Amino acid sequence: MPDNASAPEDPQRVAEAQASYREDFDPAVAGVHAFDRLQKADFTPDQAESVVLTVRELVGDLATKNDIVRLEANMATKDANMATKDDLVALRTEMGELKTELKTEMAELRSELKTEIKDSIHKSIFWTIGIIVGTLLAGLGIATTVIIAAMMRLFA
Repeated sequence: MPDNASAPEDPQRVAEAQASYREDFDPAVAGVHAFDRLQKADFTPDQAESVVLTVRELVGDLATKNDIVRLEANMATKDANMATKDDLVALRTEMGELKTELKTEMAELRSELKTEIKDSIHKSIFWTIGIIVGTLLAGLGIATTVIIAAMMRLFA
């Protein structure tokens, strides 16, 4: 007996081998082989066909060992991929942190926008006042020039 005879086989390797066997299994081919074996055992062709069809009807919907192994492998894979309660708690915590960060960023953006609007309004007001004052001063400058010119004519 080999040294590793008592060691358990790798379940992944067993599952892959059995899945491979199941994928290669063709019921039609298996039926032909069974038909041939029955004829070699002295069954008539009608008897062999009848036995093969009857067995196929009886066994058709039954799960094989390979079906069970594949199902167990699929379940193990799904179990390994399922989120645990701790995963969900961690995800909920992370989502809460992201929500808090988003609220903070939105508050900062609101504050920056308010500041920019205030600055823009102040600049607009200063420009408007500047234009009004400039216009008044220009008007006064023209009026002053006209008055001085008129006075110079009077005194000339």
